[in-house]
Amino acid sequence: PVDEELVASLEAELETAEAAVAEATTAAAAAQEAIATLKTELETATAALTDATEAASEAIATIDALQTELAVATAAQTAAAEAAASAKAAVETAVQVAEATAAHEAAVAAVASITDALEEAKNADPVD
Repeated sequence: PVDEELVASLEAELETAEAAVAEATTAAAAAQEAIATLKTELETATAALTDATEAASEAIATIDALQTELAVATAAQTAAAEAAASAKAAVETAVQVAEATAAHEAAVAAVASITDALEEAKNADPVD
């Protein structure tokens, strides 16, 4: 004889199990969709990271080039400042030489004038 109560109980368990399988299947499908979405997002993020890394490399190269240019410009500025200081010293020396030359010429002229006056005095007719 068939145990109707047992059959009913097993059918109820089967329905519950089938519902659980259906829920699990739906959850698995949702998980698969989520995985696919996450894979796409990961690929997008990886591509963005690659682009950012390349841009950062370019920026670092630009910074390195600018630092090199700055070092060259700083050296040129230092050289120019040294050249300006040398030129200033040369101008100051030239001014001193010009002043000394003018003073020498004035002294030579004064000596010549005094020498001429002395010669005139020596050659002048005696005063009575």
